[in-house]
Amino acid sequence: MRTWLHSVLVGALMLGAGQGSGQNLVPNGSFEEYTICPTALDQMERAVGWSSRRGSCDYYNVCGHPDTCGVPFNWFGFQGARSGTGYAGGYCFSTDDGTPLDLRECMGVELTSALIVGQTYHIRLHTSLTTQGSGTNGALAFACDHLGALFTVGSYYSTQFDDLPGYAQVFTTSVVTDSTGWTEVAGTFVADSAYAFLTLGNFFNDAATAWDSIEPTGTHGYAYYYFDDVCVALDPSDCTWPSSITLVPTIEPVVFPLPFVGDLFVAGLPDGQWTFLLFDTNGKFTGTGSNISSNQLVRCSLPALRPGTYLIEAHGPERQRWRKVIQAGEP
Repeated sequence: MRTWLHSVLVGALMLGAGQGSGQNLVPNGSFEEYTICPTALDQMERAVGWSSRRGSCDYYNVCGHPDTCGVPFNWFGFQGARSGTGYAGGYCFSTDDGTPLDLRECMGVELTSALIVGQTYHIRLHTSLTTQGSGTNGALAFACDHLGALFTVGSYYSTQFDDLPGYAQVFTTSVVTDSTGWTEVAGTFVADSAYAFLTLGNFFNDAATAWDSIEPTGTHGYAYYYFDDVCVALDPSDCTWPSSITLVPTIEPVVFPLPFVGDLFVAGLPDGQWTFLLFDTNGKFTGTGSNISSNQLVRCSLPALRPGTYLIEAHGPERQRWRKVIQAGEP
């Protein structure tokens, strides 16, 4: 489970000073609570309190299907939750929109109470870039800045064809390129209205957004980010989250030979149909092994690989999953 933190500069609306303490005003700020376990993309509404406000954001949880909406493996990449078991994600930039629009996906929530005019609030959220997962069929090419938080009196909703606000109370002023850990976005501002709603995303158009090409061979001209651990409070010490959940295998199969050349064998799996997914150590999806019925010993046919270290994940009966680091020999 990877939970390193890095800080970035933020642009914040600084309007004065205030004092006070209280609780985190963001309900389900770590995306742990859900009405129904996610089963596919575009199910942001299954995270209690949250919904898509522009585009169709995605909800991820360890109980979700690993090919699409699981944690740490999912459609868009490989990332453990910063805390607990869940997080959310959405597109924040694109260079190949194809029409005069800015591809943005934003997720929002109603605060537990409206902000008090004149009070200073602390905002903390965490984001992580992802470039390739089990379903992207090629790498996402870009990273961007201006990721942040927009506060509004009423719910913020827009379509992909609507103009973006062009402002946010807190946002990054440098491109977020870390796809290994979680980047903290933090700032303070003094409420000038009784804001009751919070929305996350990039609220600036392409002309105002800085971006980097981080995957020169990427086949998709997008930037996609995960979001986790969101807090709005009068006192930053009120921003606490549950511990991360480490997935512990219920079985401990034996993988051999190591290093291997060609096929890999797995012993100790329960009987049933198994699918094997392969990732490199950066979490990039590498290939899929054959679906083979287990009979104590499973032969896993994998694609040709360069020598190196890989992660193999097995999916089978009772949705058991496990990962082992394996050393690949000459393909």
